[in-house]
Formats: sequence, structure tokens, C-alpha cells
Amino acid sequence: TKIDLINSSFITSYSPIFAYGSKDHPIEFTSSDKTGRGLLLLNSKVQSNFDFVIFSNLSNYENKGLSGAISIYESKVFFNNTSFKKNINGDDFLNIVRSKFKIHNSLFSDIKFDALDSDFSSGEIQNTFFHNIGNDAIDFSGSNVTLKKAYFYRVSDKAISAGENSKINITDIIAS
Repeated sequence: TKIDLINSSFITSYSPIFAYGSKDHPIEFTSSDKTGRGLLLLNSKVQSNFDFVIFSNLSNYENKGLSGAISIYESKVFFNNTSFKKNINGDDFLNIVRSKFKIHNSLFSDIKFDALDSDFSSGEIQNTFFHNIGNDAIDFSGSNVTLKKAYFYRVSDKAISAGENSKINITDIIAS
């Protein structure tokens, strides 16, 4: 399945999203004309699940103060085997605000600015790669997160930025 967001289109959902691809047939959210403004998940009461999904060539939504091409607000979300690649515009590729999240076995690659911004959220990141990041790989504010087995290569600013009363438990990382 390929979802092509063209003509500045975007997806807003107040319900959970269940996107289950496979290794050989991932689900792709992209923008062939590079104008797509991504996905906004708001106030979902049920956890959203993304497995074997690719997000690419997307820009930020520019609404409600959320800064990501993929923005999660007051929702639960699980990203597994998910790739975030080649954003077009926006402060962050993935912006998570006041939410609970898990990111496992995933990849952030060729990101213009911050790859992941977690604001006042709690969650875990495991076995995730950050490659060719234009600013911070991960930026935490007021968050409580466990970070295990993370790999950082070619990050232009900080691999991990933890500010504003964040509590980050970090084990097994490699940064070069």
C-alpha cells in the first residue's frame, strides 16, 4: 500500500491508526510532489500501531503548534520496523507531545533538522538507528524515556538532547 499525499494534503485522525505492512511489502506514506504535510494523530484513546511502515518526503503540518511531519498529540503510539526518511520541511520529522510511545527496530535517515522531538511524553526507544541528521537526533523536553540500543551516525548537532526536567535512562548506545 502506498499513500501519496500530493497538493499539500495531509491526514488528521482522532482515532487510532493501524498500519501493518510486512518486510517485503511495507506500507508507505510519501509525497511524490514533495508538498504533502504528513500525518497528525490527536487525542486517540486507543493505541495506534505502525509496523513495517515507511514515512518519506513529507513536511510538517504547521498547525496547533506541532512541529513534525508526523505529529502525535495526547495519544498512545507504537512504531515498530518503521522508517522516517528524507523530510522536506519542518523542525522535526516525528514530534510526540503529551503522549505515550514506543519506537522499536526503526530508522531515522536523511533528516533536515531534528529527527525526533519528545515533549512532556513517556516511552521507550529500542534498537533504533539515526543516520545523517541535520540537527539533533533526539530532543527531549519534560519527558521520561528509556533508550536502549540506539545508534547515531553523522548527526550534525547533539545525538541526545535532554532538557526541561527530562529523565532519560540510557543503555547501549553508539555515537560516531
